[in-house]
Amino acid sequence: SVFGFILFFYYLTRTPDLELFYSALGIARLSYLPEMSPNHFQFSLLNYLTSDLFLWLFHFTFLSSLVALAMGFFPRVSAIVAFILHLTFLHRDIAAAYGVDMICTFFLFYLCFANLKGWKGSKKSVSGSIAFRFCQVQVCLIYAYSGFGKLAGIYWWKGEAIWRVLANFQYTS
Repeated sequence: SVFGFILFFYYLTRTPDLELFYSALGIARLSYLPEMSPNHFQFSLLNYLTSDLFLWLFHFTFLSSLVALAMGFFPRVSAIVAFILHLTFLHRDIAAAYGVDMICTFFLFYLCFANLKGWKGSKKSVSGSIAFRFCQVQVCLIYAYSGFGKLAGIYWWKGEAIWRVLANFQYTS
């Protein structure tokens, strides 16, 4: 449930710039998409339903599904809706995506198979156990790649990495 609330607040921060990033006339105009992202396997409902009404409808449905996921209301259905709408926004404008968007893709996919009520003590399911194990492996992979990335950086070996973050005015706020 914490994951759902974190995602809700993360995606809520995109609300003021929603039309700028994802509308047909925003930064990534719909007519420029084939040149910007020639991958034909990236499906987005926003490429076909181009009205701003659908954009806002999808956004509020996405936020509602994240709240429902966090509150435990129909968790599997909420996870599937959140996953589909997450991919809709991600594939509509990949330039607006950060690393957290990619990580959320994996976790939302795993939650589509999880029996979230089973994690709280009721009847466990095989798919829920597998999804939970995949989440654990994903966290281990994130930490491993992050650690190897830090080992490759010269500032970590010099002992300056923390100071550079704390001294950067963009991060200190």
